[in-house]
Amino acid sequence: MLLAGCGSSKSTTSSATASSSASAASSATTSSAPASSSTATGSGATVSAFKAALLADKAQFSAFGASLQKTLVGAGSKTDAQLATELSALSDTAKAQAQRLSQLNPPAKYKTTVDNLVKYVTKVGSDLKQISQAAANHDTATAKTATKQLIQDATKVKTADTALTSGLRLPTQ
Repeated sequence: MLLAGCGSSKSTTSSATASSSASAASSATTSSAPASSSTATGSGATVSAFKAALLADKAQFSAFGASLQKTLVGAGSKTDAQLATELSALSDTAKAQAQRLSQLNPPAKYKTTVDNLVKYVTKVGSDLKQISQAAANHDTATAKTATKQLIQDATKVKTADTALTSGLRLPTQ
């Protein structure tokens, strides 16, 4: 995510990381899993209640993906400090969305998939925080390593999201 020519003479970024971060942005923005502030109630929630809870905040999750993609695509024109601030905020957003997802009560059929989604959205948040800190410290090596991890975790988010979207027959975007 740290990109060559971030606009700072102190920037120690790499173009290899730019390609990697574009992949992460693509994975993140194609994901349609929502972060829900609604909670399917009762143990053994019905599929319809769970589906409604997921759909309730679908726009928030899509907005997160769009923001992440915008940040990554525009990273080359920003200083490391600007990028660090934006990625830190996105990290906080991802962690908050994971928290909301963890409050859902999915039917047994979807529990493992939701647990995986929560796990990897949380990891995406952690990856973004690590990249943010690396940007602030002009640490290209750490940024590159964290970006590779971000891509892996974003792919796992996409896998869990696709399973839920398909299983629940949710609209894709």
